Parts: sequence; structure tokens; C-alpha cells
Amino acid sequence: FIVIVTLCVALVAAGLSGYDFWILEKQVVLNSQLEKAQTDSQKTITELARQLNLTQSDLVKEVRERETMQAEHQALRSSMQNISEKLGRSTIAWRMAEVEYLLTVANHRLTLVQDRDTTIAVLKTADDRLKAIADPSLLKVRKTIADELLALQAMPEVDIPGLAIRVGSLVKSVEQFPLRDKKRIAVAMKDNSGDTPLDWRQLPSVVWNDLKSLVQVRRHQQPTEPLLPPDQTQYLYQNLVLKLEQARLAVLRRDTVLFQQHLKEVEDWITNFFETDSPIIVSALASIKEMENTELQPPVPDVSGSLRLLRDVMREQQSELAAVNRRAVTK
Repeated sequence: FIVIVTLCVALVAAGLSGYDFWILEKQVVLNSQLEKAQTDSQKTITELARQLNLTQSDLVKEVRERETMQAEHQALRSSMQNISEKLGRSTIAWRMAEVEYLLTVANHRLTLVQDRDTTIAVLKTADDRLKAIADPSLLKVRKTIADELLALQAMPEVDIPGLAIRVGSLVKSVEQFPLRDKKRIAVAMKDNSGDTPLDWRQLPSVVWNDLKSLVQVRRHQQPTEPLLPPDQTQYLYQNLVLKLEQARLAVLRRDTVLFQQHLKEVEDWITNFFETDSPIIVSALASIKEMENTELQPPVPDVSGSLRLLRDVMREQQSELAAVNRRAVTK
């Protein structure tokens, strides 16, 4: 039994020794692999550290470049902003000067020529320019322009070209005006002498016929007016045309007093020397009476308020700009 136990113990000890030897060999192999892994890891760490240093260096360089670029961009943006502000102020000043010119033209057209339609168009254009500027300080100017446009639209419109055309039509129709009584016009005496000598017995009848041709008895409701010699009838027509031409010139000059005076004289001449029952005379007199009541210069509204307000705003802006420039120079 003891031998068997000893043998078992020896076998177990031999097994344990073999196991220890196997474990030792495995440990050597594992240690070798571990050392190799550590070596590889160290190489990898070293390489990574080198790459990290390179990356950090590149990052620092890139950061510095970006900082430099950002500074340059900031300087460029500041310069562009200054240029934009200067250009913006210049553009606004130019636009406001354009609006000032338009308002000046509107005042001249209305005051000097009384051109209502052109004045309305120019004021609307000026309002559009102010709307494009979009400056709150110009709202009061736009409000004044709106009031002026309303006053202009309520202003009575005078058709100057139409009046001139109507007077021109009267000029063309003057030659068709019939005289009041053509029989009243003295006519040249007919020469009854003839080439053949008259018998003394015919002399009384010839004298009597001549006397009858010289004297005519007529009954009139109105006082008798002097006869017009034949050579003066043409002067009457010519003077009538001249008066109408003067009336047309007064229309173009918008001279109401002179226009009405010439029409009154034309009306008197037509009434005194022409047949007032004739349709063409009736039409002419009706047209003349209608034109006599025309006011060529109706009351003109004041449209200078918007121009004064705009100039006030422009002076204020120029003062503010001068103050800003002085502060910039001081800094």
C-alpha cells in the first residue's frame, strides 16, 4: 500500500512538474509576445506622438493664418463699410438734389406757365423719388406733396389749346359773315352816258333815273346808320380777323383782360355791321359770349411748401454730417 501511495505521489509530482514546465514555457511565449506587443505599441505611440506634434504645429500655423486672415477681413470689411457709408450718403444726397430740382421745376411750370398737368406729373415723380430714398425724415415732405397734389387736382383746368382753336375757327369763318343789309352799301354809279349821244328830249328822264338811284327811302326800327363805302367793307373783314388774331394771341399769353376786350370789340362789330339773324352769326356770337366768361388765369395753389421743407431737411443733414466729420477728425 505504501509503495502504491508513494508511486501515486510520485506520479502526481511528476504530473505537477510537467504541468509547471508547460506553464513556464507558455509563460515564456506569452512574455515574448507581450514584449513584442509592448515594443509595437511603443513604436505606435511614438509615431502617434510625432504625428500629434506635427498636427499641433499645423493647427497652430493654421490658427495663426486664420487669425491673420480674420484681421485682414475685418480691416477690409471696415474699409468697405466706410466706403459704403460714404457712397450711401453721396447717393442719398444726389437723389435729394434730384428731388429738389423736380420740385423747383414744378413751381416754375405752375407759377410762370400755369401748366397744371405737367406740375402734377412732376410732383408725382418727386414723391416716387422720396419713396425710394425711404428716409423717415422725408415723410413730412411727402405729406406736403400729397396736399399740394390734392389742391392742384381741385384747380379749374383751362383748355388753352382748345380756346385758341375755337378762335382760329372764327377767323376762318369771318369771310362767310353776311353784312346786315347789302343794299345799304353805296355802289358805284353806273355810267349811263354810253357812246351814243343822248337826245335832249331824253335828258329829263335820265336825270330822274339818276336821282332815284341816289336817293332811297327805307323804314328802320333802329336809328339809321351811315352807309359803308364798297372799299371799306374789305377793311371791316380784315379788322375783324385782326381782332380775332389778337384775341388768340391773348389766349396763348393767358391775358384774360386783353382777351375779353378783343372779344367784346369783335362782338360789337358783328352786332353793328352783320346780319345777326344769320345762323353762322348766331353761332359765332354764342361762341364769343361763352369764351368771354373764361378766366385764363384761375387762382393757382401754392406748391412751394414741399420745396422749403426739403431744403430744411437737406440743411439739417448737411449739418449732422459736418458734425460727424469734425468728431472723426478730433478722434
